Amino acid sequence: MVTKNSLTLNMEDFYQPHSGQAYIHSVDSNIKVLHMGRRYGKSRLALWELIMTYIKAQEFEPLRDTIPAFHAWVVAPSQPQATQAWNEMKALVPTPLRRGPPREDDRQIILGHPDITVGKGLRMDGLIEVKSAHLPESLQTVGLDFMWVTEAQDISDAAFEKLLPTLRSPGRMSKAVFEGIPPTYNDHWFQRVFNVAEREQDGYFSYKATSFENPFLTTEDKAVIEMDKELLPERVWRRMYLAEFSDESGYFTNVQAC
Repeated sequence: MVTKNSLTLNMEDFYQPHSGQAYIHSVDSNIKVLHMGRRYGKSRLALWELIMTYIKAQEFEPLRDTIPAFHAWVVAPSQPQATQAWNEMKALVPTPLRRGPPREDDRQIILGHPDITVGKGLRMDGLIEVKSAHLPESLQTVGLDFMWVTEAQDISDAAFEKLLPTLRSPGRMSKAVFEGIPPTYNDHWFQRVFNVAEREQDGYFSYKATSFENPFLTTEDKAVIEMDKELLPERVWRRMYLAEFSDESGYFTNVQAC
């Protein structure tokens, strides 16, 4: 709960997760690695992981001279995809948690509001930035409390090599959500991290879900997804909607037989 001038601001007014999303939120792991079919609701889930991490951050005292006190990145594979993430952020981050309007030029949202308190009091300099991974050299030099990597299957290994150290800074919460459909080869960083999480490495959590496990999809929605079987190669359809990893989901077929 968030209070405003002694009044309660109910976060359920902004977000009501379905059962799968709620379960993921309940898991206390630093890095959550999600293989999910299209239309499962992974973007909304990841955004609220970010917001809930910000609220939880109020319980901790940041290191002295840590600027900003809370720092989060939303990272997309390309500029067009970053624009989509930015539009979602502007629409879905609750206005009462913002300090001023979104900064369009820098794609930044400042968190904190003078009339809102959470626990001991909301930090006034929380910062969310939307980034594109198409220039890996730009993804460094900072320490992050939270990182949301969207469409992780399309982000290069070179970009991930720059991103990972941002979660290793002292005094930061170092939380992350990596989400997307499975990549097309086993040595992609997203698959490697998923494999680590699947082995229940300490601090890592993996979760896999198909599109059909989103209870908010209607019968008509599911019928359209089924119809896509006639338009897509089966290996592609299974990757997109069933979140199945396969060496044959990319350019080459008959890999297992060979």
